[in-house]
Amino acid sequence: MKKIGFIILLFFLFTGLMLFRKGLLTPKNINLLERKFFPGLMGKNNLSLKEEKKITPEEKQIIQALDNLQKEREKINQEKERLNKLKERLLAQEEELKKKVDEIVLLKKNIDDSIKKLKLEQDNKIKWFARVYSQMPPEQVAPIIEKLNDELALQILSQIDDRQVGKIIAAMGTNQAVKLTQKIEKLLEK
Repeated sequence: MKKIGFIILLFFLFTGLMLFRKGLLTPKNINLLERKFFPGLMGKNNLSLKEEKKITPEEKQIIQALDNLQKEREKINQEKERLNKLKERLLAQEEELKKKVDEIVLLKKNIDDSIKKLKLEQDNKIKWFARVYSQMPPEQVAPIIEKLNDELALQILSQIDDRQVGKIIAAMGTNQAVKLTQKIEKLLEK
């Protein structure tokens, strides 16, 4: 925006210099232009009829050129205002996006924390079952392990002493013992 203002200033400066070189910008013309375009400075609103009749063709060209410059300035100011509004909207949208990203990050963290908490609770339950089953006779534990799903059975058995696991597997039916042994083997390969 500063560049646009600087360009306009340079344009007015060069236009004034060109008019001055041609002799069209005299103190009389400057006063005339001030009253026409900056009426508040002189206390008058517009040129009087007498003053308008005294205007030479060169002065009319100057006035026309300045009118055109004023219109261009207004267009530039309107465009500047439009761009500022657009910039404000973009900044607001960017801020909204940042808030959404922060919310998503927080939700992800909460989900991760919940998953960790659930996993810890599950691990604690498996350890508790393993302690309980370790204290029971293998003949009583084998039928219980056979009824559990394979994954849970493997998790519990992985927490029990190896000798005790051997006794539990020995107390199981042959088919179930083979099946469970193969699952343990696959688990160990990973």
